[in-house]
Amino acid sequence: MFIHITNFRKKLLGVLLVTIILVTIIILKSTYFNESQIIIGAFIHSEKESKYEDDLYEFNSNKSYELDERFQRPSKLSSVKLKYNFRRPKDKGEVPPYVAEGFPTIYQTPEDVIHGYYAILKSAANMMGYEGGCGTIAWMDSPYPYAYRLLSDDIKDNITLEEFKDSFKGTGAMNLLHLEPAYEPTNTPDSIKYYFTEVEALKGHPYKKGETYGTQPNYFEYYYGIVTTEYNKKDGWKIKSVDYLPEIYLCHPFHGWNYDYDSIIGVIYNNWYGMDLKIDNTDIENNYIQVYASNQDNEYKFDFIRLTNGDDVLLHEYIKENDKWKEVSILRPDDEKYYKVSILKFNNE
Repeated sequence: MFIHITNFRKKLLGVLLVTIILVTIIILKSTYFNESQIIIGAFIHSEKESKYEDDLYEFNSNKSYELDERFQRPSKLSSVKLKYNFRRPKDKGEVPPYVAEGFPTIYQTPEDVIHGYYAILKSAANMMGYEGGCGTIAWMDSPYPYAYRLLSDDIKDNITLEEFKDSFKGTGAMNLLHLEPAYEPTNTPDSIKYYFTEVEALKGHPYKKGETYGTQPNYFEYYYGIVTTEYNKKDGWKIKSVDYLPEIYLCHPFHGWNYDYDSIIGVIYNNWYGMDLKIDNTDIENNYIQVYASNQDNEYKFDFIRLTNGDDVLLHEYIKENDKWKEVSILRPDDEKYYKVSILKFNNE
């Protein structure tokens, strides 16, 4: 009898131990591996790989050259010409609020507060401990409190100024490459506006003790996503959230199809949804792509942005009603979160 009870206890302990290990793994995975990181002042999200991927291996030399130029080269675009210019920080003894010279105290439009935010970051650098090629860069970390002031109370309740500054470690400069209104989901209040942004960050490698200074090159990183702005009468427009996805270069165009607007329309709207769309015309200006399509029922327009890494990402879907373009959401909910860049991509992760 004693032997049976002992064996039973051993089995029970084994089951409990396995259960504890599994629960621990699940908690660690959900807590650490799926949690968005805060880098360059934004929540950085990971993109899920497409379930529908086809490998593309063979191209002729001309096609290979075209694809390399599109997908594996840095940005050839001019940056956005910002409305403001951060000239110099005030005395170090300055106390909040940090209002930069020539910048508004209260912003009256959501575009203006975004211009102000990136104009300040353009002149900031947090290169302590990183190689930048010279002793000091721009105004170093002095501008960060001015950018932090433009964040809403919601962000500042969760991220301190020091954490905000630390998120820029190794960053010597930032440029805003795209700023476009983004899709507003149904029932979005008038006090909330969403904007698509693409940014370019010039980074430095961590300095290693004993290493000859200046032996490591600087490099560029690119991110894209949504800046959420919020308005209230007291504070005007503030930045409520910044959500980025990092741009990758080494997978496309060797894997998948969802990096090209033509394939996106053909696969999703025609193959999956059976809409039988025919592309009638395409306008491309400064990497903003407007695709006009039609079927026997109606006319449609799809707006894409071509990113620095060559990907075409969907921003807007329109249908023509009474000779006017009406913004709609044709994509199904699961597809919308994956194949369209909107705030829905970052919510409820």
